[in-house]
Amino acid sequence: MKTTDFINNISAYIDRHALISQGDAVLVCVSGGADSVCLLDVLYRLREKYDMRLYVCHVNHMLRSDADSDAEFVRRLAERMNLPFECRIVDVAGMAKSAGIGVEDAARRARYAFFGEIKQKYNIDRIATAHNKNDNAETVLMRLIRGSGTDGLKGIEPIRADGIIRPILDCGRSDIEDYLAAIEQPHVEDYTNAQPIYFRNKVRIELIPTLAREYNAGIVDTLNRTAQILRADAAYLAQTAQNAANTAILADTDGEYTDIAALLSLDDAIAIRVLKIAIAKAADSDKNISFDTLMRCCDMAKHGKSGDIADIGGGRVMQREYGKLRVMQASKRQADAAEFCLELPLNTQITAPNGMCFYAELVERQNMAIGGGKNIEYFDYNRISSNIYVRSRRNGDVLLPYGMSGKKKVKDILMDSKVPRQQRDLCTIVTAGDDIIWAAPFRRSAMFAVDDDVVEILKISCYDVGDV
Repeated sequence: MKTTDFINNISAYIDRHALISQGDAVLVCVSGGADSVCLLDVLYRLREKYDMRLYVCHVNHMLRSDADSDAEFVRRLAERMNLPFECRIVDVAGMAKSAGIGVEDAARRARYAFFGEIKQKYNIDRIATAHNKNDNAETVLMRLIRGSGTDGLKGIEPIRADGIIRPILDCGRSDIEDYLAAIEQPHVEDYTNAQPIYFRNKVRIELIPTLAREYNAGIVDTLNRTAQILRADAAYLAQTAQNAANTAILADTDGEYTDIAALLSLDDAIAIRVLKIAIAKAADSDKNISFDTLMRCCDMAKHGKSGDIADIGGGRVMQREYGKLRVMQASKRQADAAEFCLELPLNTQITAPNGMCFYAELVERQNMAIGGGKNIEYFDYNRISSNIYVRSRRNGDVLLPYGMSGKKKVKDILMDSKVPRQQRDLCTIVTAGDDIIWAAPFRRSAMFAVDDDVVEILKISCYDVGDV
């Protein structure tokens, strides 16, 4: 493809999706890799067409020995184009450890927080990121593997409500590299991209090549077409649900509520989305709400009685009040009433009624530290002779903490650890038979500890769906 054709295709994509308006101030996020360098170069060449004011930013994640040289490369690139440049250094590994999250998640949070600050500083209209067609295919597969509906499988959107745009989303990675080679524009290489150490890397390096080789040579294009179809479907469903929410979500002296009769008059696909809108409005948050949570609320609307509750995570419940569903803060009485006990099989994710997700798997010793944090614990699998269960906390629950000769009440452990009362009420208990091995995610038992002789190691992970 000629370089002029490549640029014209991107310009047409920008126009088709109304990504940039005349006179916009556009912040270009540049890592120094091929994708972001290509994005910056093309937007620089198109700046006069759109009368754009361009700004460049870079985040140094401090994860590689050559991170400083990458930042310097981007600085010089912006300087050569005479564009304003902003750089931030973030200890992403330390941030991930202190927050108990993965390194990739921490890096993403650091980047978007920085983007938001620059947006305010320069009155930015659009923030351009270098997601491309291959990134989109990877995202669709990752969400399919983890479990997702239409809203997840629609993949990466060309433009978000917060002004983030993806001008090269319709470009393949090989076309991007060919373009840079044709204009003799260097870029930096992140060697960790070639290592299968993260979920996305494994999908890119192992899964997609296997699918392309053995099943569909055009798998990347196929996944992008599927995502495009689902984006259209999701947009229609979202608008239909919003229209329905305008009549189903009402207000009285106690605040907003969802009218059950109006909700039950809707198809399930729309009713579930209306409940999602109601929960998001009440919690003042756009965080994802799990399908299991929405189905519990929907079932309560169909079959429940006044006073029934469904835990929706984040210290909140949805409660039925005769013909109304109302989101409110969880009280201790409500938390105690939401009793449950679920088996946790290996290699199967389960979502408890309180919104906590759990996953159990066997790992090798060298993988114990990967992705570690307060939401992950390890146990000697060979010494566990009973099934693993996840259940609600009960009065009188006790476990054997490290360094103590006797057991201690879970309630006292949480109080001594200064865990807020609302979080204590929603603590989730993991058991091996009748033995409590973890008051998740706060404190584990000393039972079944992993020592130097352990052969099979059980890894149990948990997270609150409200935090995803």
